[in-house]
Amino acid sequence: MSTIDSQELIRQIEHAVRTLGTSRDIACIGGCSVFATLGMDVRWSDTTRPLGDLLATGIRAALPTRADTVPLEVHYDIAPGSRVELRIALTDVDAPPCALLKMLNPSDSIAEWVAQTAPVWHRGGAGQMLGLGVGGNPESAMLMARTALLDIGGQVEAHAYDPGDWRATLHEAVLAGCTAAGYPVQALRIVGAPTHAGTKPIALMSGGPAATAYARVELEVTHA
Repeated sequence: MSTIDSQELIRQIEHAVRTLGTSRDIACIGGCSVFATLGMDVRWSDTTRPLGDLLATGIRAALPTRADTVPLEVHYDIAPGSRVELRIALTDVDAPPCALLKMLNPSDSIAEWVAQTAPVWHRGGAGQMLGLGVGGNPESAMLMARTALLDIGGQVEAHAYDPGDWRATLHEAVLAGCTAAGYPVQALRIVGAPTHAGTKPIALMSGGPAATAYARVELEVTHA
């Protein structure tokens, strides 16, 4: 049977979060986000506790004096395979990501809306990391934007857009529009989903490279 030691997972989470909190210039942790991908073949060797409890245990152990005041946000995904992958982000309470949501009309320009709202989400004049969630519904659009921003900060390799992919055209238009408006974007990632023809939910999340620290935890199963 393929198993993963739950205590080892807790130890690795604690180490990763503790390292993030001390190695980056984050004066006060304002939030912790975890995106967890669980392989369908994974079994735990020594526990029946939910994965969320294991994550919370490791994070609270790393932040003993702040565990009750740091919001914990956990998202789950199931994938083929026999491994657990966690992407963890700690956010500075003084510089949280800026989030905007807009229901555009089908004929409205996404690039124009992003450029018009730049004075709100572009802090300080420095280049920003920008995640866009396009389509789905308002809730899924916000989650896509959050995922996109996490991918940028965690240095997840961006796959090249296929020829004719609408995201390639939008990517160029957003960068050009923001630069022309005086708010250049340092890094941009777009995640999209199908949506109803009569609506166009757009979510935007921005953050500075120094405002959030990122870590990755990966565990493979052992075969008994």
